[in-house]
This record gives sequence, structure tokens and C-alpha cells, in this order.
Amino acid sequence: MSEAVSYLFDNIDNPLAGIVLYKPQKSTVHLVDLIKSQGCDVCAVINGNVSEEEKFLLELAAVKLIIHDENVGLAVALNDIISYFLESENTHLFLFDQDSLPSPDFVFYMLEKFNKLEADVSNIACLVPSIQDSKIGVIPHKYLQRNKTTLQTAMTSGCLFSKASFNAVGSMDDSLFIDGIDHEWCFRAQSLGMNIYLCEEAILYHSLGDISVMLGASRKQMHKNPIRHYYIVRNSFYLARKKYIPWRWRLIEMLKTCRRAFAYPLMGKSFKLSLKMVFLGIMHGLMRRTGKLNKYPH
Repeated sequence: MSEAVSYLFDNIDNPLAGIVLYKPQKSTVHLVDLIKSQGCDVCAVINGNVSEEEKFLLELAAVKLIIHDENVGLAVALNDIISYFLESENTHLFLFDQDSLPSPDFVFYMLEKFNKLEADVSNIACLVPSIQDSKIGVIPHKYLQRNKTTLQTAMTSGCLFSKASFNAVGSMDDSLFIDGIDHEWCFRAQSLGMNIYLCEEAILYHSLGDISVMLGASRKQMHKNPIRHYYIVRNSFYLARKKYIPWRWRLIEMLKTCRRAFAYPLMGKSFKLSLKMVFLGIMHGLMRRTGKLNKYPH
């Protein structure tokens, strides 16, 4: 047993790691093994499209499996994990995307920082790691606030939560299906007096988007899948109507949506389909239509 894992047991921390699987790569089992070696129990939600061989390997790794025969959306899958966590004896919850990879002693650094924070404050929504993208290196936390220790918002993967987090804030908004889920939850948490804290020592290796493109002096990550284009555009309109989300963030998001409306058809897999998805996203966003876009298989 490593010193870091021994520390967790000595401090009676009993962490659970939750992973949502959708068309997973073979590296998923490696991710599970890595998380388990750092002292976590693992709960995986299969969101359709997982082979019997992969199911067998996960069961062999003693992973708690929650299986959906179709894609029910990231938010529903995350809420499955959250519900399981709240009913379990686990003390903390990590959420991971299937294409994320935590650094050695990631769990140790995150729990150590969480426990130190908890001794001083009672309003922890979640703890966020440093992010390193495989294409462009370390991603600066652009939503870091002036105090340098809390963030306005952050992506879900790699974050650490306690049961008090969800008891205070609630679960993810499943009407979004995918995209914007993390931002909505973080802003909702802050509207309730909770804070998102940063743990710089813990590094999560993660691939953001399908491609990266230069836009002016900065490099931006972008998805090429037209279906993702629909949800990103639609949900931007959804979030823009939330009064607890800062007006400045909503304004910037709307400006980004204008840019995306031109960029997605040009840079996506299919010009015609991306253009159609952007149009549908705008139309459904204005109509306040949410949930899954059932007309197109995904």
C-alpha cells in the first residue's frame, strides 16, 4: 500500500469515483485500475454502446455498474452516480470523464486539500484540479476569481464533492442532456453561498474538444460532431435565461454563440449537418426546448 493510499485509510476517507461511459476506448479499464490503486471505489454508468467484453472486464475489476441501453445523456448518467453516492457509505465523490487520466497521487492531493479546507470553511461546493490538455498543455483556469483560491465555474471531470455539496445544491440539471451542465451547477452553487475551490497540486490529463484552432492570439478547442454543436448552441440560450448566472458570463456566452454559428459549419465533420444543427439549436433555444434531440441517433 502506497503512502498516499495509507494516508486516506488513516484519515477514514472512503472516496468513490464515478465514470460515465459512452463509446469508451480500451484505455477505460486502465483508468479504472489507476483510480482503484489510489484508494477509490468505482461506479461506472454505461450510457449505451459498450461491448459485452468491456462489461465483463469492468465487472472483473469489481466496478459497480449502472447500465442504460441507450444514450440517456451525460446529466442523467451523472445523477445516477450522485444518487448511488448519496445512498452509499462513501464519504467523497470524484467525477471523471472516460477520457480523463489523473496524475499519480491525484486522489491524495485532492482529499488532503479538501480536508484542510473543510476545517476552515463550511461552504465547499467542490474542489477542482489543475487541467492539462493533451494538445495544448496546461489549461489556465480562466474563471479563477480575484482571491486566486476560488473559481467562478469549472468542468465536472476531476472534481471532488462531499455529500454536503449535493444536499445543499442538488443534482445536475438533466434537461440540458449534455454541455453546460457543469457551468449551470457551479453557478447555482454560488447563488446558494457555496464556493468552488482549486487544488493546484493535483493534475488531471484531459482532452478538451476534437481539435484546437488558433483564434487571434489564443488557441481554442472545438468539437467536430454536429450533434454537439446543437446542444452547445441550444444550451447557451438556456443558461442565458438563468438569473443566478452572472450577466457578464451570459453576455460573453452569447457572443461566443455568434462566433460558433459561423465556425461550426466550417470546421465540423459535415457543413450541411452542422449548419442545420446550429439553426435547430438557435430555434430550440429561443423556444426553450430542452432534453434529448430524438430525431437524430446519438
